[in-house]
Amino acid sequence: MRLVDEGADLLDIGGESTRPGSQSIPLDDEVRRILPVVEEVARRTDVPISIDTSKAEVARRALEAGAAIINDVTALLGDPNMPTVARETGAGAILMHMRGTPATMQQSPEYPEGVLPAWTASSNLACRNCHGWVFTPKAWSLTPASGSARPGRITGKSWPTWTS
Repeated sequence: MRLVDEGADLLDIGGESTRPGSQSIPLDDEVRRILPVVEEVARRTDVPISIDTSKAEVARRALEAGAAIINDVTALLGDPNMPTVARETGAGAILMHMRGTPATMQQSPEYPEGVLPAWTASSNLACRNCHGWVFTPKAWSLTPASGSARPGRITGKSWPTWTS
């Protein structure tokens, strides 16, 4: 609760690493890691909680336990049930940019067309897909993940973020 005491506006809770080179974990393991944390944090504070997952069932269970926002590194494209969870719960959504998967994202992290055009193209795709699903979350944000297929020379630099 130290982050809350220090003024955090949002708490992001996740149970699966998406760092470059990481492997996915089973759904049951991810639920076992996050659910008690989400429940306890929701019990102790009114600061909004986001669930950092690309699995719809993990998101649904976290939202039922007190999370308010889905933070999905696949921009709701990785699990075909994620848009339904977002729509049915009215959760906010953070749509992340990522090339490939965490296991493969650093295999070709170059952006010959430039970082912003590549990121804008993937963001436009995510937005078009979201509008096609006809759901209106409370709020949504498009943002690049800090380690998502970024060449070493730009790691640590700020990328743009747009929020509704």
